[in-house]
Amino acid sequence: MKGLLCKDWAILVNSYKKNFLIMVVLYLGMAVCLHMDYLCYALVAVCGVYASSTMNFDDSAHWDTYARTMPVTPGQVVGCKYLLGLLFTLFGSVCAAVGIFLVGQYTDVLEAAFSILVIAAFFLLLFAVNMPFSYKFGAVRARTWVYLVAFFGVFLIIFAMEHLPYLQRSSVISQLDALGNALTAQPVLLLLPCAAVLLLYLGSWALSVQIYQRKEF
Repeated sequence: MKGLLCKDWAILVNSYKKNFLIMVVLYLGMAVCLHMDYLCYALVAVCGVYASSTMNFDDSAHWDTYARTMPVTPGQVVGCKYLLGLLFTLFGSVCAAVGIFLVGQYTDVLEAAFSILVIAAFFLLLFAVNMPFSYKFGAVRARTWVYLVAFFGVFLIIFAMEHLPYLQRSSVISQLDALGNALTAQPVLLLLPCAAVLLLYLGSWALSVQIYQRKEF
C-alpha cells in the first residue's frame, strides 16, 4: 500500500510540481492582496482534480495490467486512489484555511470551517461518483461526463433559484441560512454530514473494487 501511494505521489510531483506551486502562491497571493477569499476555496477543488488525474497516467501506461502481477489486492490498488483523494482534499482544505486566515475576512472560525467543510464534502462526493465510472469506462471519458453533469446540475439549481418568485426564493434562502446557523451554533451536528460523506465514500470504494476485480486488462 505504501509503495502504491509513493508511485502516485511520484507521478504527481514529476508532472505537476511547478504548476501546483505557482497556483498555490498565485491563489493565496491574490486572495490576500485583493481580498478574493473564494480563491482559497478553489484550492480544495484543484487538489481533488489533481488526485483523480493519476487515473489518466495509469490508463495510458497500462498500469493495471502490471499491477495484476504484483502482491497487492484489488482492494489495495483501488483503496490507494481513494486514500490519495482524501489526503489531497485534506491538504487543499488546510491551504484554504491558511489563506482565509491570512485574508483576515472571517472573524467567525466556525463559519469559515463550515464553508471549507461543505466544499470539501462536495468534491469528495464528486470524486466518489467519478471513480467507479473511471474503472468501468476509462478515466478521461468518466471524468468528462461526471464533471459535465455536476456542472449542469449546479447551473440548473442556480437557474431555478433565479427564476423563483421573490417570496419563495427568500423563503428558501432563509431556510438555508437557518440550517447553516444551526450547524455552526452546534458544531457536533457537523459530524452527521461528515459521517454520511465518509459512508458514501466507503461505498464507492467497495463498488470500485467489485468493478476492478471483474475488469479485463
